[in-house]
This record gives sequence, structure tokens and C-alpha cells, in this order.
Amino acid sequence: MLGNYARAEVEFRCDVPNTAADAAILECSEKHKQGEIKSFKAEVECSNPKVYAAWKAAGDPNLDLLNVLLAVKLVGAERVDKGMSGPPTIPWPK
Repeated sequence: MLGNYARAEVEFRCDVPNTAADAAILECSEKHKQGEIKSFKAEVECSNPKVYAAWKAAGDPNLDLLNVLLAVKLVGAERVDKGMSGPPTIPWPK
């Protein structure tokens, strides 16, 4: 007991799979740039399963939220392919 309150210890295990997930995204992006993959949708379809697998292997407890993110990426890629939006850009500070 800590004071008048019961004390519980909780351990969370989740490695950050940035290297594997980033490598999957970069690999599929390069294939798109080289013409092996023909659309942004196909690029996202190439990388999403690898990104999911990397986070799952790391023990992430929030895979349901990751599924939402990956689904949004797919919808965005479809919109780019249909000309409803521009390709993704990241405004880096100078």
C-alpha cells in the first residue's frame, strides 16, 4: 500500500519498429518512382501489409488504430490517383 491507495504495477511492451516500417514505405515508393508500381493506391497496398507486420511484431497494443491510419492512407492514395487531390508533400521548415 502506498498511503491509503492500493498500488499496481503495469508493464507495457512495445518496441518502435520505425526502421522496418520506414524501409517498407521507402521500398514501395522507390518501386513506384521506377515504374514497377503504377499508382499511388498500388504503392500504399504494397507498403501497408509490411507496415502492419512491423508494428505487430513490435507488440503494439493499438493495432486497431494503425488499421484506421492505413485505411486513410489508402483512401488518400485513391483520391490522388483520381485527380481529386495532389500527391502528398511535406512542408519542411527551412
